Amino acid sequence: MKTIKSAALGGYRNGEFLQFMNNVLSVYKSADTKALMLEDRVSELSKSVHDFDEVFMNVTGHELTAELKVLNDQRLKTLRGVKFILQSFLYRTGEENSKNANLLLTNYEMHCAKIQRKSYQHKTAVLKAMLKDWTTQESLVDAINALDMKTMVDELDRQNMAFDETYFDRARSSVQASQPQEKKNRIRDAYTELTKDTESFARVSSDKKPYNDIIDELNSVIETNNN
Repeated sequence: MKTIKSAALGGYRNGEFLQFMNNVLSVYKSADTKALMLEDRVSELSKSVHDFDEVFMNVTGHELTAELKVLNDQRLKTLRGVKFILQSFLYRTGEENSKNANLLLTNYEMHCAKIQRKSYQHKTAVLKAMLKDWTTQESLVDAINALDMKTMVDELDRQNMAFDETYFDRARSSVQASQPQEKKNRIRDAYTELTKDTESFARVSSDKKPYNDIIDELNSVIETNNN
């Protein structure tokens, strides 16, 4: 039976805590929570996160908003460039190049399919997860080197880190001097109930796949944030 990893919530700064919970909501909102009987739990978490989010300044009114948009556009442009180059190798001569490109594209689709529809925070998380694969899994590292794409991949990593750092600068400068701990506790409780129900349904449901898909994606987000 699949289980949800433990998130190190106590170690997250306020901005990281909020980002993590928004990432969690993105995972659930991509699924049919009504059919999965998780709609009420997701709604409760969403409301609690919204209440906590009110301690941050409106994103559109913050001085770093324009810079965040530029940084986000840059990383997505580079990501599209990486994808186009890999696709071009599929139509060139050379079986080895095609094999390497297909290997990377498969991993790309696993992480970044429909990335444009995701929130800023979720984009950051999935890019981190993909880039971690591309820099630690031997077969993917070899494929990147064989296709002479390391410089471009390094640039994508740099751009994603620059966005992440700027995002947290905005969060840190927006947060009020004191945080009502009660609001964070409500989020923790709602998150715990949601994940417990997800695991329970995954254990007893006749169709476990939708729940297991959620668990897999949650674990990826949790691992990225814990790191």
